[in-house]
Amino acid sequence: MKTISIPDGAEVVVILFRAPSSPRKSKHIGAPEMGTTERFWIEWSKGRIDPVPAVPVKSTQLYAFYREWCARSGVARYAPETKFLAEIGKHTDGKKQQARYLHGSITKMSTFIFPPGAERPDNKTQRAWLGEVVNHFSHAVSKWRKMAPRRLPRA
Repeated sequence: MKTISIPDGAEVVVILFRAPSSPRKSKHIGAPEMGTTERFWIEWSKGRIDPVPAVPVKSTQLYAFYREWCARSGVARYAPETKFLAEIGKHTDGKKQQARYLHGSITKMSTFIFPPGAERPDNKTQRAWLGEVVNHFSHAVSKWRKMAPRRLPRA
């Protein structure tokens, strides 16, 4: 803090501070910074990553896709799986839950991430529906891999 006098005789207090030297330090002074998990959730859950749909998906599939999305977005460090799933679980517009799904004729159990607005069609059982969307998501990610350009390493 520094006090200076101005020509009319009044004194003005000037508070000086340095800008944070890193993103981590900027968080401590209240400067908001959106993390990769948050950015990914917004992009994916709103259907902005074409052709990958915002459908219920196994948490392991979503995390694998998140890692690829980070790499192609130029993000050097991505969140570990436990932190990623914990952050996704905090979103009130989606949900994370255990569910059974059909894999061929076999019923399996997995943790699923349900984006906002994901509702089972009336003419399908949840197991059958989740089995279909798991396959649909996998095919869409494969298509995305073929059409998404890879980022070049920074020089």
